[in-house]
Amino acid sequence: MATGGCLWFPDLMVADPYHILPVALSAILVLNMLPRSQAGLRLLLGGEDTQPAKAVGVKWRMRLQRALLMVAVFVGPATMDLPAALHLYWIASATVTWAQTAIIWRLMPLPKTVAPAKKSELNFVMPRREEPKRPPMEG
Repeated sequence: MATGGCLWFPDLMVADPYHILPVALSAILVLNMLPRSQAGLRLLLGGEDTQPAKAVGVKWRMRLQRALLMVAVFVGPATMDLPAALHLYWIASATVTWAQTAIIWRLMPLPKTVAPAKKSELNFVMPRREEPKRPPMEG
């Protein structure tokens, strides 16, 4: 790894002197974290919500996704002094993940959501005991 560099870094064991790899790493991680739809992007970035009422689970999911987005932004600056080989590996892995996700979304789109059923009164039918059949009376 000490002699197998490429492009502007001849040694993969030292940090990137121009800090291009850490910035590229943060960019590809952020790209992986962003939702694919405009509505999801608006919801993540705090725009108007198109859903009438957010459930508690949706709020926590948005908080977690925002926190992970911030982690993705700060991964590059936090790893600037690490070897260039680590950044190259991480960038290659994240790029392949992004490409796979894009291909899967294109070839196997999610089905359109079905509206929830309307609430109606539930009618419970209690089972009844059947009377034993009596023979007809002659008379």
